[in-house]
Amino acid sequence: MEAMLFGTAATAGGAAATAGAIGVGGAFSAWQALSTLGMVSGVMGAISQGNTAADNYEQSAAMNDYNAAVARNQSTSALSESAAAQSAQRRRAREVLGEQRAGIAQSGTGFGGSNADLMEQSQTLAELDALNLAYEGDMKSKSYISQASIEDVSAATNRRNVGTARTSGYIGAGRALLVGAGSYGQGRNTNYAPVATATPRLLGG
Repeated sequence: MEAMLFGTAATAGGAAATAGAIGVGGAFSAWQALSTLGMVSGVMGAISQGNTAADNYEQSAAMNDYNAAVARNQSTSALSESAAAQSAQRRRAREVLGEQRAGIAQSGTGFGGSNADLMEQSQTLAELDALNLAYEGDMKSKSYISQASIEDVSAATNRRNVGTARTSGYIGAGRALLVGAGSYGQGRNTNYAPVATATPRLLGG
């Protein structure tokens, strides 16, 4: 006679089988959700980090451009100020030389000899003063140009780093995707392992 399940034994066996199926499926669904969430979070975080770094580099490059433009303007201004100072110096020198001529003329000593040497010396010193002003202006201008060149190099470097930062973000996203996929697969294999269930008692055999 074929053995049959009756009463409490049959109910217990069915409940155990159902609980086992639900337990495996529920655990897998939870692991799947957590793995997917972690993977998406890692991918988005890597991309966001790369974009943030790239934005910072872009802002730095823009600041470098601004600083270079300011330095070039200062270079031009230094030359203009120097030219104005030289003109003022030569104008004052002409006034002084004119006063010297007038004094010599009033003295009646003539414009030769020591008087000629004095006027020549005054002219030479006045021109040296003007040349010193020109030199100072030129040095200031070159200094500003050097600063502008440094800013140009920094701007170019920062712009290269923009692409590098974005690429690094995408590489990090790919790494997070691979790690997440590996973790997902490991969890899936674990949750699909055989589950032991109680064997119901048989009546009549």
